[in-house]
Amino acid sequence: MNQSDVPQASNFFKVFLILLLILAAGAFLTFLLFLVGIVLWNVPNRGSNAANGPSQYRSGPNRRLAAINGEPIYADTFDKAFQDALVKEGQTADLNITLRMRNKIFGDMLQRIVANQVLNQFGVKDMKKQVRAMAEEVAGIYLRQLRMGAEMQAQSPEAKQSKRTPEMIMAEAMRGYYEQMRVKAPENPTEDGFKKFYVETLTDPRYGQADEFAAYARIRLIGQRIIERDLPNLSSDDYMKKVTTQMMDVRWIFIPAADYTRTPVALEFTPRALEAARAKTQKLHDQIVKNPSAFAAIASKESQHLSHTEGGRLGWISGGDPRAGLPAIVEYLIFSQKLKELGPVTRITLSDPNPENALASKVGFGFVQVISGPQPRQDLGPNFNWEAAKKDLIPMSVRRYEQSIGEGYLLYMIARADIKCESKEIESYLAESHGQYTRATEFRKQALEQEKDLPGPVKGALSYRVAVGTKDVKGKDRIPLLIAALEYAGSDRSSLHMLLGDTYASIGDKEKAIEQYRFAIIAAGMDEERIRKEVRNKYLQLGYTRGVKEIDEWLAAMSRSSRRR
Repeated sequence: MNQSDVPQASNFFKVFLILLLILAAGAFLTFLLFLVGIVLWNVPNRGSNAANGPSQYRSGPNRRLAAINGEPIYADTFDKAFQDALVKEGQTADLNITLRMRNKIFGDMLQRIVANQVLNQFGVKDMKKQVRAMAEEVAGIYLRQLRMGAEMQAQSPEAKQSKRTPEMIMAEAMRGYYEQMRVKAPENPTEDGFKKFYVETLTDPRYGQADEFAAYARIRLIGQRIIERDLPNLSSDDYMKKVTTQMMDVRWIFIPAADYTRTPVALEFTPRALEAARAKTQKLHDQIVKNPSAFAAIASKESQHLSHTEGGRLGWISGGDPRAGLPAIVEYLIFSQKLKELGPVTRITLSDPNPENALASKVGFGFVQVISGPQPRQDLGPNFNWEAAKKDLIPMSVRRYEQSIGEGYLLYMIARADIKCESKEIESYLAESHGQYTRATEFRKQALEQEKDLPGPVKGALSYRVAVGTKDVKGKDRIPLLIAALEYAGSDRSSLHMLLGDTYASIGDKEKAIEQYRFAIIAAGMDEERIRKEVRNKYLQLGYTRGVKEIDEWLAAMSRSSRRR
């Protein structure tokens, strides 16, 4: 190698190193940017949303829909629960099912979150173990019921003639439950094996009952703690004997949590509304203490229970009387108070028997007065023996109290909860549960405008409810909402096309109205004849004689075909 070549090679090597360093630095910077991008992409948007303005809307799958006492509900969790519910019920997301189901899902989530918070406050630990213990209790009760039923059935003439013993009938009943759960039944099922299987069906998600049973267990666990704390004599022999064997003539006043500044009064599940109800109830109580003869007049004017038409009188009440429809805490007051005593202002919850969600119930305050009694119950029969019956009746009554009192306290705590909604869809469910239908419609409109990443079926269902839920939405404003709902109309497609036809007709667009009425006929299915007759009337109103003629010809052909058959 020539000496003159050395500097050239050295310079080339230096240039090469510089280029290599530049490339390495660029690659490292790119890698850093990539890492930062991953971090930013995966950080859930769960913090403050001040930058998003007053709508409080966050985009993305991890946006927060609501927070219950600080515990969040996220859109991805909520939407998954919706899909799971559709699968479980074997349903398709259509205009009628979607909002009703999501409303219920929100109510279930709300109850679960608050129930767990309450149980945590009471120091209840290891919920899985607690739920299983309750499942074993329920399984034992179910087995005893099967056994009693088998013994009674074995006494029938048919069973005696066919020589069917209680054991045979019991085995048939157990096999029937296995089959109901779509599990192959043992040829000779045992009670121990059946009990284990029954517990499994209540606690294992594969059988579709675990969530409902866990909710039931949480409510009863809450009820147990409230009874231990506030009603220690409830399970006593003396109290239970009175509830079971006696009747009391009773009247009462109930005031639910509501906004009493509005006309009409609007039910609300809020701490403010609870305090308003408590203050109002106490005021009424004080008035009756000063003037006892005013009870009936005050109840008639102020009480928010059906009994207000009778001056608050419930009539003769016995323990567990389903006709009264009263929560267990009211029953406890009735059988604990002295005759003529005006009872204390007490927290009371009237549960809706078929709520779309928890907020459909009425939480408030009330008080009870026993007018006369006690009298013996007439429906027990002359051979009833309390000492013989109490072994079964006391545990059964205690379970009823646990469930009713637990549910009432849970709903009260939900009403006291700090519920922060960050979704107009969720706010619409709250408003509808309170009977505030105008506000619910406004929230649905805002949800459609602001919450762009809602699932398609939800957008369709919200659009439909806005389109048909208020008289303010009509004409051109109604058309895009109905069109948005069409994709998810399901069995309602024909009626939706009819609505679209009516809307086009109302703005004078005859051509599009006729088109939509034709689509209604196509989508009619088994109801085609009725729809065609309705469309014929629409055609007459539009002066579309050709369409009227076509339908008349179709109806005549159907009539001829029917006569030939």
